[in-house]
Amino acid sequence: MKTTIKEIFQEEGYSIPNYQRDYAWKDKNFWDLWEDLEEAIEYNKKGYGHFIGTMIVSKNEDNKKLYDIIDGQQRTTTIFMLLHVLASKQNEKDKQETRKYLYQKGELKLEVAPQKQSFFKTLLEAAEKENIGHCEKDADTEGKQNLFEVLKAILDKVSKLSEEEVNERLEVLLKMVLMRLEEPDPGRAIRTFQSVNDRSVNDRGVSLLLLDKLKSLLIYYSNTFCDGKSGLDQFINDHFGEIFKIFAKIKKSNHISSVGGPNFDEGDIFRYHAGSQRFDGIEFLGHYEASTDKTYEKLKAELKKIKKSKLESFIQSYVSDLKNFYQAFLDLLSEIDTNPITLKVMLINRINPLFFNSLIRLKINNELDDETLKLFAKTDIVLFKTTRKMKAAAYNLINAYLKKGKEGLKSEMIAQCRNNIKLDSLASWHVNNASNSSCFHYVFFEKNCQEMGLADLKKLIPGKQFSQEKEHIIPINLLELDNEIEIQKLGFEDEKDLEAYIYTYGNLISLEQPLNSKASDKDLYGKDEIYKESRIPFNRRFNVKGFNKKVLIERNNAMREWLIDTFFKDFATH
Repeated sequence: MKTTIKEIFQEEGYSIPNYQRDYAWKDKNFWDLWEDLEEAIEYNKKGYGHFIGTMIVSKNEDNKKLYDIIDGQQRTTTIFMLLHVLASKQNEKDKQETRKYLYQKGELKLEVAPQKQSFFKTLLEAAEKENIGHCEKDADTEGKQNLFEVLKAILDKVSKLSEEEVNERLEVLLKMVLMRLEEPDPGRAIRTFQSVNDRSVNDRGVSLLLLDKLKSLLIYYSNTFCDGKSGLDQFINDHFGEIFKIFAKIKKSNHISSVGGPNFDEGDIFRYHAGSQRFDGIEFLGHYEASTDKTYEKLKAELKKIKKSKLESFIQSYVSDLKNFYQAFLDLLSEIDTNPITLKVMLINRINPLFFNSLIRLKINNELDDETLKLFAKTDIVLFKTTRKMKAAAYNLINAYLKKGKEGLKSEMIAQCRNNIKLDSLASWHVNNASNSSCFHYVFFEKNCQEMGLADLKKLIPGKQFSQEKEHIIPINLLELDNEIEIQKLGFEDEKDLEAYIYTYGNLISLEQPLNSKASDKDLYGKDEIYKESRIPFNRRFNVKGFNKKVLIERNNAMREWLIDTFFKDFATH
């Protein structure tokens, strides 16, 4: 049935059910709505209405005076906030008239999710005073942060309007038309929502977050097969409320782009979790090549196979374990700031995410000690940062852990590395290919910087990224200058002899990016003062003025020996 915004809020109140996704609109989505409103002003002058979408509702089972919003909550919530801000700019008489659409017996006519209602109310009250800045500290989930950002955008638009312009927009907004559909059966309403939710985007093109889809899927099964009203719905809702808060903290971490990659999202943790545990009654959910969407579809397929008698138990164990996994991931990120081993493994080495299913499972069980973390780093170097990309081997390490525990996992890591390398060849590769090695900095720090504690290491991270660069001690431009005399002064026979060594470990140090830029193409005497500015003691002590071919070869030999006898010693075959 076609209806206006005025008619929608005239009598009924609305609530957003627990199974609904979090508020996901951004300021750009509000700007689109604002453009619709501006267009509607022109339509209104010509006597036309302006259609802005569809709204599906169902009677709230607990409070018959409320309607649950099944579809359209993003737009409805935003329109409600806009009405509230516009009303606050009216004179007192007009304001009281408009508030009839916003309040019922002193309470807001729109109830967002219970865990957000207090924040929502406080935010709107602060908006009346045009000062919502103090509310941001309480925006501890992405949904709350989005509410804050959109309301800020609304205030920005409305603050520029005269009283006459405010009244004009209020009048037009209340006349805007929606298609309002009512679903009388609450059970079918949830199924309707699940059908709507399986679309990839909502009516304004806002991608559905994986966590929103997952939460609604589980509540759908809870309601349809487990009598969710007995408490399982609330269990799911409470746990996902915590997951949303945890993920908001993860996204704000300074280290997440380094650890998770530039395209990291909440679906990545969902995938890592899927490959970290076996749940009774279903197939293993994870696969090293599976995307987030494929993993989600796998879970949906497995849910259909679970016996009704075991479904509630599965949902409880799955949701509880998922929350613990997100928390353990956050704990690992936080540990980067408190543990030098974690900092080096996660930020300097940047361990491949295909290890995360095993690594985070250990973290959950309080079994991820420093030695095991370093073993993960070395295994990562062998399986990914040398000459191979052994994705399946890394991902499937979880099987050893689930069968034989931590010691079984460590034994499997060592066995995988022994089976795939010859130690002499591995050491030589790292020496000869240091210039192109993605693990150069980690190996450099492990060999040369053990004296550096946490505070010293953190000084090397001026922003959100570890900023070290590979510094060629003998500058590469010496090859281009065709200066045989300078080349021979350094002990090399000729240009070809220099080229054979210039890219090896012996000619490299790890240097801070600003210093590396200053040192670029300078001769050894010019580099001496620059190296002394480094925060790394090894660099400050380095005798760059006395550097030559002999010293370079000695460094190569010492590194090769250290890799075999110390760093990779666990992988030696006896």
